[in-house]
Amino acid sequence: IYAISQSVPVAIAFAARYPERVSRMVLVNGLVLGSTAAGDRARTDTMVGMIRSGWAVPGSAFMKAMATVFMPRATPDELASFEEMQGLSASADIAAGIRTVIADIDVRDRLERIACPVLVMHSSGDSVQDPEQSKLLARRVPDAEYHLLDSPNHVLVPSDPMWARCVSEVDRFLG
Repeated sequence: IYAISQSVPVAIAFAARYPERVSRMVLVNGLVLGSTAAGDRARTDTMVGMIRSGWAVPGSAFMKAMATVFMPRATPDELASFEEMQGLSASADIAAGIRTVIADIDVRDRLERIACPVLVMHSSGDSVQDPEQSKLLARRVPDAEYHLLDSPNHVLVPSDPMWARCVSEVDRFLG
């Protein structure tokens, strides 16, 4: 399983429930505990409110700000592509609902049940998910290795110098 961001807890839950079906996992810039589950309801409400007011509005300050938070080290074309993809992927109501579900995630109780080797990578300057989330994951999963990537990007893009390192680590791990 290769999972990034909010798909990481889904991968963790699947691997814990079906260990015989997962031989390796690569988890990048993920989380194990959402903001509401961690007791920070205000952070969740703020993000949900911003999504409801600015999601999928081409050129909106929110979409530009969100793209920049997710990928501060991206080219203008990469940022524009991300904005477009986000707008096409879901309506504002669906995106707000997804953010609410992500905020409620807590898979910490499943970490010790993962029975396969796991490569965990996290960008050092990630403003979306705190690198401490991945550090916790790597400490508690029995056969995990952790690599901190020198990047501010939550979403790694080909123009980011860490893109090549990430690809190289994945190749090495899966090789």
